[in-house]
Amino acid sequence: STGNYRRMFKLARGVVHASAIGNQGISVKLIETYAQLLIH
Repeated sequence: STGNYRRMFKLARGVVHASAIGNQGISVKLIETYAQLLIH
């Protein structure tokens, strides 16, 4: 999140949501994939 609280919150919220939809656990790969989807 490079020190940006709002970006970090969106990342955390999105990863939790994506893991629930996919019925999978939270992984490093999921976090990295979702981070690339966020607008820089």
